[in-house]
Order: sequence, then C-alpha cells, then structure tokens
Amino acid sequence: MVIALKDLSPEILGSFMSLYEHKTALFGRLLKINPFDQPGVEFAKKLAKMLET
Repeated sequence: MVIALKDLSPEILGSFMSLYEHKTALFGRLLKINPFDQPGVEFAKKLAKMLET
C-alpha cells in the first residue's frame, strides 16, 4: 500500500498515528492480547515468528 501526499501537516500526521494505534488495538483485541504491555509485545513476537515459517 502506498500513500502519496502533497504535504505532511500535523493534522495528517496525527490522523496516521491514530489509524496505526487503532489497527494495533483492534488486532490485539482479536488475538486476545494487550499489545501495549511488555508480555503482549513478547507474545506477539513469538506469534509472528511462528507465522513467518
């Protein structure tokens, strides 16, 4: 996915950050993990390695 912008204003940057945080929280909810705490981060790393192979 490629996003092309004429400029990167604070409003647009904030929107992108909000979208990314929402996506992270949604996937955490679906996988029943808290992606914003350290055990959740470690579990996600293990899960990603299992899915990678």
